[in-house]
Amino acid sequence: MVFLLLLASCSDDSGGTNQTASSPTPSTTTPSVATTAKASQTTVSGPATSTTMPFTFPGRQPLAGMPVNTDPKNIYANALSGLSDAVKNAKNLVYVPHNDSADVWVIDPTTYKVIDKFPTGAIAQHVV
Repeated sequence: MVFLLLLASCSDDSGGTNQTASSPTPSTTTPSVATTAKASQTTVSGPATSTTMPFTFPGRQPLAGMPVNTDPKNIYANALSGLSDAVKNAKNLVYVPHNDSADVWVIDPTTYKVIDKFPTGAIAQHVV
């Protein structure tokens, strides 16, 4: 029964003709990724640029266009550059969306304690 409901919800009942969307044309300048003998360095090169990543996670390649992260212990290490004077000394907090409870939990990363919760409605999103 559940399968039939899921199947029915996926069907197109708009009454119009079915049109197939054209798939995007693949790029002819796709960047290449080469991993050196050291697992700690990966080079991403495109048509005119090359960036050396200071580290990678085993089995994972960086996304094309992803900025370099300089600290393997802090994924947000480079997010602090260019902050205004009004916010650069603000307390570091972690905001974690919880879809089941429809709220965002605020966590103090120095104590790992939830210090606040905010209702958000359905399916809250991460914001960096």
